[in-house]
Amino acid sequence: MNKLEISAHETLIVTTLLHYKFLTQTQLSQLVKLEITPEYLDTMQEKQMIRSLKNRQFSKPREPLYFALPNKQLGLDESLYFQDIDLRKLSISEEDYFHIYHTVNYHILFNTYAEFRHIKINYFSAYFDAFKNKTKKDELQASGKFTLESGDFLIPNATMNFSLASGEEFIYVLDLFSDTEVTSIVHRIALYNQVFVENVYKLDRVILIFKNEEIKAKGIEFLTNAKILNEYKNNFIFKTVKNLESDFSLQWMSFDSKKELAFVPKEHEDHEEHKEYEEELIEEIVEAEIEIEETPEVHEMPKEQVIQETKEPELKEELQKEAVAEEEIIVQNTPAEEQLEALSQEIQPNLRSQIIQTVQDASLLLYTLAGIAAFVVSAYMEMIAFDSFYPGFFLISVVMVIAFEVAKVGSIFMKVYIQKSGSEVNKWTMKLLSSLFIPLLFGLSIISSMAVTADKLESPHAEELKAKSIKKIQTEYEEIVAMTEKDHLRRAKQLKQDFFDKIAEFEQRKKEVIANKDAEIEKQKTVYGADGKTWKGSKYEEHVKERKNLIAEFAAERMALERLYNEQLEQESAQYRKEKKEDLNYKSQNLKSAESEVLASSWQAQNEMVRSFIKVVNHGFGLSLKELDFIFMLSILVSILLELTIYKVFSNVAIVYAIRRQASN
Repeated sequence: MNKLEISAHETLIVTTLLHYKFLTQTQLSQLVKLEITPEYLDTMQEKQMIRSLKNRQFSKPREPLYFALPNKQLGLDESLYFQDIDLRKLSISEEDYFHIYHTVNYHILFNTYAEFRHIKINYFSAYFDAFKNKTKKDELQASGKFTLESGDFLIPNATMNFSLASGEEFIYVLDLFSDTEVTSIVHRIALYNQVFVENVYKLDRVILIFKNEEIKAKGIEFLTNAKILNEYKNNFIFKTVKNLESDFSLQWMSFDSKKELAFVPKEHEDHEEHKEYEEELIEEIVEAEIEIEETPEVHEMPKEQVIQETKEPELKEELQKEAVAEEEIIVQNTPAEEQLEALSQEIQPNLRSQIIQTVQDASLLLYTLAGIAAFVVSAYMEMIAFDSFYPGFFLISVVMVIAFEVAKVGSIFMKVYIQKSGSEVNKWTMKLLSSLFIPLLFGLSIISSMAVTADKLESPHAEELKAKSIKKIQTEYEEIVAMTEKDHLRRAKQLKQDFFDKIAEFEQRKKEVIANKDAEIEKQKTVYGADGKTWKGSKYEEHVKERKNLIAEFAAERMALERLYNEQLEQESAQYRKEKKEDLNYKSQNLKSAESEVLASSWQAQNEMVRSFIKVVNHGFGLSLKELDFIFMLSILVSILLELTIYKVFSNVAIVYAIRRQASN
């Protein structure tokens, strides 16, 4: 069997199913945090990785319950799968669905609760984990089975063992009630109470989950009135399905009181939980105190009220003071305006010169950035060219480019420095730089730029076109090979069918001839005379001999038919090999054509913009400019302008730097 292609999501789904045993599509999506569709699960069923339980007729549609099928290709622990019963043949009722679904749903909620409170789950065993035979209930084997002294036994929906952070260990059991019949509810709860009375098994609490409020009310009322539980009332806590899903940890009820309880008794709760609760309470109190402090208790009096309450003499005195202050301000401001005007006349020339200097600096910066950009482009083109000139030595090419470009720019600065210094000693160095070193460096850059520009302008789509052609040739070759294979198989099948038809015809004819001869022999085998004596007929020996000859002839004919069939098969194989060789030659010829320069020179491989520009120029000016001529001229122009930009920019920058340095000195 071929190995299935198993995705990580499929493995995650199977692993989750093995943990919870049964899950619906909605539960799976929530647990694995993926949007799992029914179609995706159907695909997994086709791969024999999962299966859904068969449902009997339900009162309303329900989501299928999926479980994992044993699959060695997943490499998971085989003991995690259902071992002792083939669930694919099991059909469940609506009550079975309720118990399975809500047991698993409780398991999910319990896991979330335990993870949030750092509770360690030692084990969680559901009633469907280890059953062996559906028809023999007495042989059910479950880890949570309780056997009483009376011989009665209990198998809860689930048994769980967990430890708190403090190290305390608890064992709880879960029981679900969907039946409205009170007697069945009371009977099971009474048996659990007997487990506590006999105290043979360690059991801390029994969790009762009722399908709805109606069932819960009936059971609680009867149990409360019957007084069956006595001192173990607090060992039972209960909820409805709806309340369980809304809040797992709190709002549990007991038979002893109407107060709401926690899932773990208060006296055993982790101190860290109390600490977190106290911290949250303190934060709420502090926030409340801050709000109280921010509430204004004293309001500002309206301005009109203040004016009215101010005494008349005090108001007049204040108005006089304000008038005197205003006069002093007017007197003081008059000479200040003159000082400000004089100061502005002094500042304006300085400000103008600063603005001009700033503009000059910004222009010089932009000018320098243009030179740096040209320098980077030139270096990049040189690196591409060197990498093509010396394939396989990329590091050497990079080092060479860095050396040449740094030397090129450094030579420009050195030349300016020598010119500005005016030293007679450096004349030969000046001549060497000006007439040999700088021209050679810039010439190398120009040649590299021309090569790269020409390469990018001439047939830029050649490689793409070549790749498409090769892909097309390969596709055509595969189709031809498939067709050749198909024709070969068809011819071989036809030869085989013809051979079988001939053999069938041959065997039928042989059978008839031999049968006729046997009949003739039988007639000559016993001949009765007049005196009652018997003897063999005169032609008996002749017929026997003829029969042997016929068998020999038929054997030779059969061998001839087989020999003819083998020869035809060999001829067909030779024809098939010949056709395959022709197909391969066809592919080789086409690949050779794709590798040739003819493809690169085709119009599809050329630059569309260059071709359109040449066409327009030739039409507008009446020229006969060719594509290679245009590429040559454009590559020269680009290369020269690029290197000229570098030379002029860094020369001028060096000159400005030298001038500013002299001015500062």
